[in-house]
Amino acid sequence: MEIRFAKAQAEVAHADYDQLIETNKLAEKSRGASRYPQGKARLGYFVLAIEKAFHDQELAKFEALTKQAEFDAAELAIKRRTIVAPFDGVVEEIKRKQEEWVQPGDTI
Repeated sequence: MEIRFAKAQAEVAHADYDQLIETNKLAEKSRGASRYPQGKARLGYFVLAIEKAFHDQELAKFEALTKQAEFDAAELAIKRRTIVAPFDGVVEEIKRKQEEWVQPGDTI
């Protein structure tokens, strides 16, 4: 959305700039001549706004990839800490609480 908006603004600024150039060609001492640097700067601003929008989009992609990696790591950590018996059976005694940390070989 930002890219489309910046492109539209740049198109308007480019049209204004082209009009200033034409005005300067028609009348050397016209009022538009004093606005020529302003029009050029405005066009440059919107061209940079387009580049910034593309840059922001790339950063958002990298941030999404980072967040996905963090999610995957958290999911793996949960799986590593989930205890599942390799056989069916009945629990007769619970020696640990659910949130309690255990070490390999500890009875639970």
